Amino acid sequence: MKVAIYSPRIYTKGGMERVMLVLLKRSKHNFTLFTHYFNPTSTFEEFRNYDIVTLGNYDAKSLADWAVMAFKIISAKIDLKNFDAFIVNGGSLFNECIIFRNHDVPSICYLHTSNRFVHDEAIRKHVLGTKYRGLLRRGIYLLFTKLYPMLERRAYAYFDLILANSEHVKRRFLNLGLVKNSIVLHPGVDTKLFYPTWRFEHYFLSVGRINEWKRHELAIESFKIFSRVNEDFKLIIAGNLVNKDAYYFKKLKRLARDCQNIIFLTSLSDHNLLRLYQKAYAVLFTAINEDWGIVPLEAMACGKPVIAVNEGGPRESIIDGKTGFLVDARPEKFAEKLLVFANNPELVEVMGKEARKRALQYDWSSFVSKFDKYIEMVANKSLPGRVNEL
Repeated sequence: MKVAIYSPRIYTKGGMERVMLVLLKRSKHNFTLFTHYFNPTSTFEEFRNYDIVTLGNYDAKSLADWAVMAFKIISAKIDLKNFDAFIVNGGSLFNECIIFRNHDVPSICYLHTSNRFVHDEAIRKHVLGTKYRGLLRRGIYLLFTKLYPMLERRAYAYFDLILANSEHVKRRFLNLGLVKNSIVLHPGVDTKLFYPTWRFEHYFLSVGRINEWKRHELAIESFKIFSRVNEDFKLIIAGNLVNKDAYYFKKLKRLARDCQNIIFLTSLSDHNLLRLYQKAYAVLFTAINEDWGIVPLEAMACGKPVIAVNEGGPRESIIDGKTGFLVDARPEKFAEKLLVFANNPELVEVMGKEARKRALQYDWSSFVSKFDKYIEMVANKSLPGRVNEL
């Protein structure tokens, strides 16, 4: 089948981009990717090998840019007459609105997130406390968060099928009344590519885009507390950095400047990132209320236990006390678990083996097989009244 897939921006190395690449590489269907902005130098290199159609190549950085981007998405008309199905990477700001003028073929919305800028209380609190403290900006933001759900409900009503990447995302959409039903289809990990070497060198690894929502400062503050007791370990923070997050990177470097054992790596190849996973002692995951989280899966596939915040998607992927630890987002709590691991290398190895077993349950082959079946069901209009998970 010929399938069109839409994502507003392809410019970084995140979970959404990883999922799209997996579908492009592994699905039995023929995909064409549509986007409003594509930067091949800052995202995964493999995108260059596929059919990508840019709809103007317009990026959004400021609030004014986002207003223009919203208009472009809502008004965009894609020629879908030769396609059997249309897939939208949904959940981020205005993504789903592409459906308004493009619902003439069967469609699926895959929710990678739940528009956390609008709906996530943790993110809302963070935004109001940092970016929108002025009265006018605060008022505009709060008004927008009241009005935007009405636009979302109209958009989601056009889709034949709604898929969510986690129970966490599904619950939020159902609780908000944005959709009537959705099916959870967890993203996976390439367990053949990400495999354990059973080497445990003395560094903790924190992986994620250099972005304030990834909350890398929690890893830094935790490690500094840990280092007062144990100076034998390093902390490596590895993640993609784009220009708009340069201010946050400066903040992290200031926070870490009095600790020589903290290292930042911001331009890693996939191969080098894999090697970092394989040699790490354990992996930290500190993102704010993450919707799912590919990093914990990649770490566990490499046989590494994960210390993660007890929020969002990690609650579904990590088994507390068996494949890692789920802890409160407080530096002293993270530091306690760092010490537990540092003082118990046998525990790290045991948990690492359990983590590998856990990751095998999320191999990409299962994800792609199920996604392909959902595409066929939608395209052939063979969906039952209420769809159950495959």
